Amino acid sequence: MKKITVVIMLLLICIGCGANLKFVVKRTIVEVYENDEVKILVADNKDIIEAFKEQNNGKKCKEIMLGKTSRFKVIPVSDLALHRNNFEYILNDSTVLKYNRYFSIADLQNYCVKNK
Repeated sequence: MKKITVVIMLLLICIGCGANLKFVVKRTIVEVYENDEVKILVADNKDIIEAFKEQNNGKKCKEIMLGKTSRFKVIPVSDLALHRNNFEYILNDSTVLKYNRYFSIADLQNYCVKNK
């Protein structure tokens, strides 16, 4: 019983202190969808990467090429869910994206997408 209590307390401390969940993934981006607040990058393995747009600095952007592998510092959103969902991302009323894993980019960043 004491071991379980210690494990639960350590878990709560890690969550309460904002444990660093960021890590780097390398993905080949094949499609891009966007609306006013967010740009959704779809990888070749059906992972999606959500990038919130920086509203204050719209001119400066990081360039990515479609079909080329890029590195992203992300937070694993789909891994944080306590229950399984139907793996659908609803961008707007008419766009629903199926995905394998769902990531969010850790920092606000504008992305400019170029075709190969």
